Amino acid sequence: MNMNVVFYLSADWERFHRPGMIVALAAELRKRNGSVLCINRPICPITSPLRQTRKWWRWLTGGKHTQQVAENLYVHTPAVALHDVLAWRFPPILNANRLLLRGQIKRVMRGLSFPSASLVAWIYHPYQLHYVRMLNEDLTVYECYDEHSLADGVSADEAKRVTAMEKKLFAACDLSFTTSKRLWEDKRHLTREMHVSNNAADIEYFGRAQDPVQPIAPELRDRPHPVVGYLGFHLDRADLALIRHIALARPRWTLVLTGVPRLQETPRTSLFHDLSKLPNVLLKGWIDWGELPAWFKGFDVGIIPYKESGFH
Repeated sequence: MNMNVVFYLSADWERFHRPGMIVALAAELRKRNGSVLCINRPICPITSPLRQTRKWWRWLTGGKHTQQVAENLYVHTPAVALHDVLAWRFPPILNANRLLLRGQIKRVMRGLSFPSASLVAWIYHPYQLHYVRMLNEDLTVYECYDEHSLADGVSADEAKRVTAMEKKLFAACDLSFTTSKRLWEDKRHLTREMHVSNNAADIEYFGRAQDPVQPIAPELRDRPHPVVGYLGFHLDRADLALIRHIALARPRWTLVLTGVPRLQETPRTSLFHDLSKLPNVLLKGWIDWGELPAWFKGFDVGIIPYKESGFH
């Protein structure tokens, strides 16, 4: 069956956690004359100038709102009246967001001459509940990749709201996926059809770290070994106290944590500041996809230092 897919990303494409899956899907759809459109987190005229200054400035000064990633894979950055997290408190604004997004996405699809085919809408977060059927899609999919109510910085009231929204989202979607058996067990009763789609890796791509000609990331070249590193972006789950303990107990080791959020945006600011003062700890922000093999090349040991929780 020919189909086009619209992904409503939970983070901008450059920081999205599963680009490989979408690229692979686009490659498969290309054989069937289908296309993929990814929708970045929308620009908000109130919050974006403060929290995403560069993105806001690029968008405002006429930067390309739609980019081509592959032959049939595109990424678009739309704009809304108010960020979804805030708009949920004001139903008229939420409705306005829906109309604005629908118009922009339809125009992009027409401008790109998307082939006539069935349309699938793929949702990633409960706050995107109002996107369901926005495009009159033939199939709506929700990929539940996390327990969003337990994310770092989510208050008790917001956790209740997210949980309630997710229940409605599961009920409204035709098909759902989770990334772990535990999530599947916890949530399968909320939806008509749910499958487990485990996280995976592009072995060929990350295997470049073992290629003798692959250079090491410059920031790791002169670091003492062993280098113990984490590559990812879910540091809201990391046991930072344990990392600090290891760094103090093994001062000759180098510990590397990537995906560190901007300190003013996390409630665990003091823990990150404590780690940043240790000479054998390297804290790094987001690393672009193309640079990851160079960082893996510099690691002696890779770790996933998450605290144990109810959904892993």
